[in-house]
Amino acid sequence: MSAEKSFLRSSTPTVLNIALLLLSLLIVFSFGIRSISSDSIWTHLASGRDMAVGGGVPRVDQSSFSRPGADTVAPSWLYDRAMYALWQSAGPAGLSIAHSLAAVLAFLLLIPVARRWANFPAIAMAILLCAWLLAFRMGVSPALFAAVFPAIFLNLLYSRARPVLLWTMLPLVQWLWANMFPSFVLGPLLLLLMALQSHFVRKSDAGACYSPKTYISLAGICLLTSAINPYGLKLHAHIIELWQRPSLIYMNDWISPFAGSFNSGLSTFLLVLMLVVGAFGLITYREKLPIMLTIIVALAAFLSVRSLRFIEQLAILIFPFLCLAMQAVLNTLADLKSSFGGRGRSFADYGASALALLLAIFSLWSISSNRYYSQLGSGSAFGLGIEDSSLPVAAAQILARDDFPERAINFPDDGGYLAWALPQRRIFIDSRLPLFGIDLYQRLNTAALGDEQAWSRLEADFDFDAVILPCADNNGGVMFRSISARKNWALVYFDGLSAVFVRKLPRYATIIQDQSLREQGIALLEQEREDYAARLEAGGRLPNSARLIGAGNVFYAVGNLAAASAVFDLLQQGAPNMTGAWLISGIARARQGRDYRAAAEMLERACRLNSELALGWMWLSYCREELGDLGAALDAYERGLALDPELGNSFFRPGSRR
Repeated sequence: MSAEKSFLRSSTPTVLNIALLLLSLLIVFSFGIRSISSDSIWTHLASGRDMAVGGGVPRVDQSSFSRPGADTVAPSWLYDRAMYALWQSAGPAGLSIAHSLAAVLAFLLLIPVARRWANFPAIAMAILLCAWLLAFRMGVSPALFAAVFPAIFLNLLYSRARPVLLWTMLPLVQWLWANMFPSFVLGPLLLLLMALQSHFVRKSDAGACYSPKTYISLAGICLLTSAINPYGLKLHAHIIELWQRPSLIYMNDWISPFAGSFNSGLSTFLLVLMLVVGAFGLITYREKLPIMLTIIVALAAFLSVRSLRFIEQLAILIFPFLCLAMQAVLNTLADLKSSFGGRGRSFADYGASALALLLAIFSLWSISSNRYYSQLGSGSAFGLGIEDSSLPVAAAQILARDDFPERAINFPDDGGYLAWALPQRRIFIDSRLPLFGIDLYQRLNTAALGDEQAWSRLEADFDFDAVILPCADNNGGVMFRSISARKNWALVYFDGLSAVFVRKLPRYATIIQDQSLREQGIALLEQEREDYAARLEAGGRLPNSARLIGAGNVFYAVGNLAAASAVFDLLQQGAPNMTGAWLISGIARARQGRDYRAAAEMLERACRLNSELALGWMWLSYCREELGDLGAALDAYERGLALDPELGNSFFRPGSRR
């Protein structure tokens, strides 16, 4: 190792270095040990089951009645088939563990790459930061599972591997990648970047063993290899559409359907932190920046600007450069010899190790105590299995009845699970937005929110006789109120998480008159409330209850303000950063004309959590005026008016109501 690279030999002992790396990888693994609460994985499992039974990849849609026989492309068909096989042998726990191990393997493969520019304390810190960034999407998904493929590419390209290994392994990995997830286009791109690096930089600096022509040829081979898939070039056309419109890749599967009621800000903080570290690295790095890593970081930044739903690729692609930047920070600290008696290197390395250890301990505590999931607004919890409280498990049993209508409208939040749980039924829609189109999603939302024309068109086009509504959705309460107000529709089931409506027709009289269904749903909701209250008394941070959140949304929307207050008062204790709980509970009290002081305190809390909450400021103004504090009322009113003039004009200005 050259004298210039002497900093790569950290002053910390080998045992400590290994322990830090293992601990940081344990954090990556632990973030994946969470209950399954998202809907999209069930679409993949249902697709895998269909392939196992039918023996072919999906080419036309056979699961919905809204797009029957429509051409479809399943870019993750191989992943779907593999995960269904794993489900059969290991169940949901096997899925979670496999995805966690894939993430760990990705970082393991990148450690040798990072060692070119960073020592072990810097690498451990970088892993921990990337783990927190990756944690937003550390669920069971093809995006996470496929994160290992760019890591394999970077490992092979920087390992000075023999040509035979590159010419055999890279096309094979590219084929697997192309049949598992749309990000496979990064494979040829990484090879082209290595060709660029090989052209401009000396081999000893670049880590590129071969000529640009070799890497360009490999890129061409990998691109051709990606065409070996059941759809041929049709897959590439599908991928181009996805990358042009990133919203098409995911639908209602970012964190949870109710995450909008939480104001975490963690993703923004982490991105800003990484940008700051990266900028510091750019400024202080003493040697010529690696061309490939620098361009990759620019690409990762572009992806993050396009959509935070590219976080899996961002966390992997940015990792080697983040290690370089972190090492640049440590080198700057190490140069402060005059301040530390010539022991700057020891101070930097031991300081980074101590910081990494503290961050790792904090991470383990946040994960295992469910604090992370609670603050983020996730429907998952630490552990393995399925989160029944976030999935329409109970509602699916109602749909399985022989007397239930054949055609039922469902929302994307539930489509995947219903397709998995009820293979004999056709769903209306799921999270495959490229198949269903943005227009259908918008029509569904508009109709459910009360637009009469949109509702009439929906009925005429799809001839449905039932609706399954996800009440925990941010608009779930308003949709419930809109549908329940329709005279020709009857509510047959409600458990907080789901509401089931059936058209009032003689042939559905049996299910409409079945009082036991209503009792069953209310009993389930009451049990959830009792369990939540009991766990609160036991102490600790609780996972978020989608069932209680949905119930609170509905109670408030239909005007049952006392019940809404009771539910959200309970949720405030378990999720103190849930802006929606403080907001709705405060407004409910103000609307009841009682306890304005408590209402004002709750609304102030909501506005502290989210200062852009115009509705909160307006109701806070109302409460302050009722309490006789006209100055504070005017101040709150002006804050709300500046945020939303139209909303502000619907409220009386303080002092003008009487």
